[in-house]
Amino acid sequence: MFLRTCQDVTGTVTALYNETPNPVRGSGRNLRTEPIGQPVYINMPSADKVKVSNVKFRDVQRNIDVPIQLLDSDNDPYKGTNYALPTNEAFILPLTDALKSCESGSNKGGNCGLYGNSQYKVSFDILVDDKTLEQQSFTFTTGKVNY
Repeated sequence: MFLRTCQDVTGTVTALYNETPNPVRGSGRNLRTEPIGQPVYINMPSADKVKVSNVKFRDVQRNIDVPIQLLDSDNDPYKGTNYALPTNEAFILPLTDALKSCESGSNKGGNCGLYGNSQYKVSFDILVDDKTLEQQSFTFTTGKVNY
């Protein structure tokens, strides 16, 4: 599982402005003008299937929870295509619409994803192959706000 390498990572980007394939396809959201926070990628190569639940995405400095959308093989907008998410992978997408994370420019006070130079704690449960439930938790720190 690649999660352990996320612990104490520093300098991550704050926002996702573009991605191919688009993880929010069909939602009506334009990532260029309505970014989300940098997603957390979950990959368990040793498993056939994972199911993530009980996700908490916490801004440690501001003591607030960031809403998330979970993207997995069950709700993948590319299901049945060449871009389909494998059953042993998932993404936690932080929905940062309510955050006023832009620090400068014409977007100051707008949504630029997660806050810059801030620590976040992510925790969740992961059911592996419908039989083993594991709890995962890690912290990471964003870098300067990316625009």
